[in-house]
Parts: sequence; C-alpha cells; structure tokens
Amino acid sequence: MLAFSIPTGSVLAADATDQKDAKAFLQDLGDKAITVLADDGRDIEEREKEVQDMLRQNLELVAMSRFVLGSGWRKASKDEQAEYVETFSEFVVRTYSKRLSAYGGQTFEITGTSAAGKRDAIVFTRIDQDGAPPIQAGWRVKTVRSGDLKIVDVVVEGVSMLQTQRSEFESVTRRSGLNGLMDALRKKLDKLSAFDGTLRNLHFG
Repeated sequence: MLAFSIPTGSVLAADATDQKDAKAFLQDLGDKAITVLADDGRDIEEREKEVQDMLRQNLELVAMSRFVLGSGWRKASKDEQAEYVETFSEFVVRTYSKRLSAYGGQTFEITGTSAAGKRDAIVFTRIDQDGAPPIQAGWRVKTVRSGDLKIVDVVVEGVSMLQTQRSEFESVTRRSGLNGLMDALRKKLDKLSAFDGTLRNLHFG
C-alpha cells in the first residue's frame, strides 16, 4: 500500500529521499506545529492559521491533488485543473490543521523510518495522549526538484489518506462528474468550521 505512485512531473523530479533527512525534516515541522498549537496565550483560530501556513509550505499539494483525482485529471481543462487544485489544497490544509489542533500540547515522537517506493521515505510518528491510546501515523516524504522535502501522504492506522480519498473521489465523479466533486469539496470546506477533530466525518461516500 505504501508503494503507490505519486505523479512525477517536473516539479517532483529529484533524487531519492534520504531517510535521515526526512526524519529531521518531520521532527522540525512536528515540533514547530505542536509548539504553536500548545500556546494557550493565543486564540485557537490564530494558532490554526499559523499551522495552515506551515502545511502549505511543506505539503506537495499539486501532486497530491493530481493523484487523488486520478483519470479525471486528464479529462479536465486547464482552468478546471487549476480551480480543483486550489479547492482541494485548501481542503487538505484545513483538514490537517484541524486534526493537529486536537493534539496540541501532547508529546510528539518519531518512532522510525523506512523507504517508500524508489524515491520516497516514510517517517513514523507517535503522539501520546493523556488517558487515551497514542496516535500513530506515517508521513510519506519526497525530495522535489528544488531539493526541498515535501509531505505527499499521511498513513493513519495503516490507511493512506490519498488512497482513501482517491476511491471516494472516483465514486463521486462517476455519479456527478468533476462539477459534482467540486460542489462536494466546497460543502466540506463550509463544514470544517464545526469540524470535530476526526477525519472520518470528511468522507465523500
């Protein structure tokens, strides 16, 4: 499941990702996000906005968007692709920031790394919670052409977010086309202000 292929256009063409570099990258990003979210002296909306900015800088949103849309990407016009990438990117950023906000102030620990496919690395993390089982996730990291590291997927409880969303999106586009998918994405964005902290409520089925 971790070996699926992310689109490798000109933005992504680069060397294989070093696991040590991926570990350091995610440790730094995770520490910064937890520190921001644990700052009780600031409003939660302000903290989430700062984390959203971090995510926009460190997620490979175009490649994620293309992979999730699947064959629908090639069928869309350039204007449709641009609008979809913008909407999906906002959905992903806000979803991740909401989920991370539920863990602010907890202990963040990297538990290991592994190769993913020919060029990517997976960094495994654990977030300990008081009185609850730890949250364990794997973050798929890729080296892009600029040499920067970017996150391209998150695996929670053995389930890839991108694979899950690709299946859900294909189901929607089969029924309602790209316009139907865009409508569904916009509705999900509208509901994120009342988001309860779990990805399960964001399914498109």
